Amino acid sequence: QNCIHTKVLYLKNTPTKSAYLENNCGQLKTNSAHRGQPACNGSWPWQVHIFRGGYPICGGALITDEWVLSAAHCFRSTATYYYTLILGVHELSNHTNAMVESNVQKIILHPDYDGKAASSGDIALLKLLTPVKFTDYIFPICLPNPSIQLPQKTDCWVSGWVDTQGGVSLISRGTCNNLYKADAHGTLDKDPIKPDEICAEYPENGKDADSGGPLICKLNGSWTQGGIMSWETPKLPAVYTSVSSYTKWIHEMMTSKNWGDANDAPIAIVFLMFLPVALL
Repeated sequence: QNCIHTKVLYLKNTPTKSAYLENNCGQLKTNSAHRGQPACNGSWPWQVHIFRGGYPICGGALITDEWVLSAAHCFRSTATYYYTLILGVHELSNHTNAMVESNVQKIILHPDYDGKAASSGDIALLKLLTPVKFTDYIFPICLPNPSIQLPQKTDCWVSGWVDTQGGVSLISRGTCNNLYKADAHGTLDKDPIKPDEICAEYPENGKDADSGGPLICKLNGSWTQGGIMSWETPKLPAVYTSVSSYTKWIHEMMTSKNWGDANDAPIAIVFLMFLPVALL
């Protein structure tokens, strides 16, 4: 079946720091998925599927009734007429009455994103043309407090329309940088993993979440988005954009009307040695 699948992540070597969680977010009204099993019938109601020209390209997460969080690399152009969002769906082949299709009013890419693979600022905000109504199948994820470091042994999950392959772990930035440098055989003069990124190591090099999809962690009883699926290189850990690094920017964009037109021109995505995760 094509249900949204999930995979548990175990956080390692991360200092504990308290998190502020917004109200009216990160709650499930249905039973959540068991480890390694399909997540169906509203298990992850913030899951968003992004289509370009009728084809699925990326995942995203609903963070309010009119804003979706995804990755900047998903958008070669920020012309909104290219894109359609699907919410409330747990099976791509089985559209139910819970499904909502939404057009996009605005796409905002972070100014640090330069259109190249593995760029900093790989984060995007999408404003829905019309706010959605919350249901058992459509509900927002919480955002983390700025610069939060997730507590040790926090259970985290990734979700998407792909197969599940068991448990994986977040690893430290230093360990991740060392793995990438070793694989490059001395050709990297800088750390490829930046301070705004999180590494997740997958067993057997299995692909996991949709590109642009959320990494979610349960903190203080609410599900919170810790990361956005950004890029990976074969046989090495996958890399997420750290949402807490951009929480302030997210709130600024959602409350501002002065977005400017800088993101309205098409962006050429350059694929180098680091490849953004492709949607299966």
